[in-house]
Amino acid sequence: MTAKMLWYEIALVLIGLGTIALVSHLFTQAGGVLLGVGLSMIAVPLVWGYARFFWRLGATIGTEVRVATTPVPSPAQIFFQLQAEWGRPPTVQEVAVVQTMLSNRRNEALISVGIALGAIYLIDRSAG
Repeated sequence: MTAKMLWYEIALVLIGLGTIALVSHLFTQAGGVLLGVGLSMIAVPLVWGYARFFWRLGATIGTEVRVATTPVPSPAQIFFQLQAEWGRPPTVQEVAVVQTMLSNRRNEALISVGIALGAIYLIDRSAG
């Protein structure tokens, strides 16, 4: 039995004990406390998980938007940057490869942002 399963097992036992205490009208205050603690033990990890999911989703979309909106440098800019980094003039093929890689990455980011925002739109539309 994993720790997560044990956590939920304890929560369900507390909910059950609290419900029994409330229904039987014995120990109503203790029953309410047991029920509240049990429900909190189930709700807090779920809320935390959803918060982490949406935080990561926002960070991922933000990164992809930044990549998608960054302009691809011109071949001349790529030439001078590679020359500064390598200490020798790059060939035309090397400049073309870098230009293609940057352009492809930008296209991938645009597609990724479109899919993510489309999914969020569909989720919002189906909820309303």
